Amino acid sequence: MRTGSTLAAQSDVVLDATVDKEACPLNLAPTASTTVALAIGDALAMALMESGLHDPYAGLRKMVLDSLDFRNQTVQKSFEPAIAELAKSEKNPKVKGKALELLGYYKNSNYLGVFKNNLGDSSYSVAGAALFSYTILDQSGGLAAAKEMVAQPSKGKLAESICIILMSLAGEEEFDNIAKTYSVLSGQEKLDAIDAFASFLVRTQNTEKVKQGVDLITDYRDHMAARNKDEIIPIINNVILKGIATQKAATKSGSSNAVEIQKQIDYINEKIQK
Repeated sequence: MRTGSTLAAQSDVVLDATVDKEACPLNLAPTASTTVALAIGDALAMALMESGLHDPYAGLRKMVLDSLDFRNQTVQKSFEPAIAELAKSEKNPKVKGKALELLGYYKNSNYLGVFKNNLGDSSYSVAGAALFSYTILDQSGGLAAAKEMVAQPSKGKLAESICIILMSLAGEEEFDNIAKTYSVLSGQEKLDAIDAFASFLVRTQNTEKVKQGVDLITDYRDHMAARNKDEIIPIINNVILKGIATQKAATKSGSSNAVEIQKQIDYINEKIQK
């Protein structure tokens, strides 16, 4: 808008987006002016979204956090102060949990205390997000916390975080705790954790434990197939189960546990057929 225009005279705020000249040789095709308009539009959108993080309505604050694209470095940098503040002082558990989750992506040790302080929160959303982000910064500390917390009742985000951390960092001595926690996850939470569970089963040597783990995966497959047959079955069979069997086969050659590994592979292949 031109500052001297009639519309500008009637406006409370005027953003001057004029350009001296277009990039077009004839000064006709909108080139420089459209670039300026895009830049102003992006800046306004960022400002509007950041203001949403301070809105009294918790649902709007959560929506803004959910919509942030952390693949964009500008977005990450611009929103860090607001996210850090929400992680420290937000009262709504869902908003605070999401803020703690996003804060972990910064991998900034200055936030370690924020995560540790929220491990014992009464909200599963908050405690789970704090545990996951804490483990990003301190794997040994996060694993120790997960081993302690697995003995306590949990569900939702907390159960999922405990499960994924134990699957990723613990040995097969934690199989019973992992199986117990995985069994209480919701359908989507099971799907979110299934890659970590598959990797854990690849590392597991005990045949009976491998069979139990495969049974948990196929039980989930069969339960979800009624709703999403065309999507779930190919993923579980062709990606997850075959992936475990293939990686098991790669470790069999020269292994002192080759006979047991073959039993595990045969069991997995049998389950794929069903």
